[in-house]
Amino acid sequence: MKLKTIVLPLGILAVGVLVAVGLAALKQPPEEKPVTQSVPEVEVIERVPGPIQVQVESHGVMSAREQTTLVAQVSGTITYIHPAFVRGGQVEPGTVMLRIDDSDYQSALLDAEAALAAAVANLETEQAQAKVAREQLQGVDNPTVLALRKPQLAQARAAVKASQAQVQRAQRDLQRTEVKAPFAALVVERQPGLGSYVTPGSPLGTVYAMDRGEVRLPIAARHWQQLVDGGLGASVTLTLEQGDARYDWPATIVRSEGLVDDASRMHFLVAQVEQPYQFERPLRFGEYVSARIEGRSYDNSIRIPYQWLRNDRLPLLTNGELNLRPVSLVRLEGEQAILQLPNNEPLPIVTTALQYPSHGMALKRMAPTMTVATEGEGHDN
Repeated sequence: MKLKTIVLPLGILAVGVLVAVGLAALKQPPEEKPVTQSVPEVEVIERVPGPIQVQVESHGVMSAREQTTLVAQVSGTITYIHPAFVRGGQVEPGTVMLRIDDSDYQSALLDAEAALAAAVANLETEQAQAKVAREQLQGVDNPTVLALRKPQLAQARAAVKASQAQVQRAQRDLQRTEVKAPFAALVVERQPGLGSYVTPGSPLGTVYAMDRGEVRLPIAARHWQQLVDGGLGASVTLTLEQGDARYDWPATIVRSEGLVDDASRMHFLVAQVEQPYQFERPLRFGEYVSARIEGRSYDNSIRIPYQWLRNDRLPLLTNGELNLRPVSLVRLEGEQAILQLPNNEPLPIVTTALQYPSHGMALKRMAPTMTVATEGEGHDN
């Protein structure tokens, strides 16, 4: 009985093992699938290197080339003021801005002219007397200078010169009763009114020369090397944006201030605008403008978004592989980068952002939505 109890479970176990082995033999092995490697598809844009001229950006305030304060040179009451001698008025060179009462100065001129006439008459008298004295003293040995009336003649001549100077002074004072515009001017300020009494040195008003305007432009040290000859003679485009409107004016760099600001470490150039008030849209003094200064030109260059670069290397698709080419970064302009290449061969640039880009990795080009852009065709910023 005990033996039966042991043999029966062992038999059942053996049968179960035989059944499992048989079923495993009947099961077919899984089909082996070939291992395939996924090749990333990328977008490629072709660029052809060409000449690019960089532009250095700056900004500044339009100001007048000359800013002059008119002052009185004689004293008196103002009897006339030109209608344009008001803030914002425009006058031509030589325009009489105001007049000071000249009656006293006309009288002074008459007195000076009368004194000159008397001095001239006295000189003629002395000259005649000196001639008579010479004739009378011809036989006298060593006549004195007083007998020959030489001192009297010299004094008469000096009196004529003094009278002439007095006439000239009176004429100048009379002319100074009219205060004239020294150049084509924009009136910025007028101080006295009609009937005011002024004295020499009294300020009358302030005027700005309208023939030329200037803009002082700060240039960062890192941009200075992008200018040719320090920017002297470079063309400049001044721009003003008001709402949806945009206005441009031509200018030229005429000088450098020749020093670096202690606080900002900026260089400063001065751009000059000819006849700023003669444009269809005048460039007014005091307006804040941006400036684009013509800089150096680089051959075999392209301008691309900086985000296309991979660790400052240019990703190219070459024979189905990624080629990370080292390039020369000339300049950054906002989100754009200017690169200079050794030649002008077309560049198939990979613009798709790869997660783990590595040199030589296999790539597949997307369907042709190719854009070809040649540099040097007006891409300046």
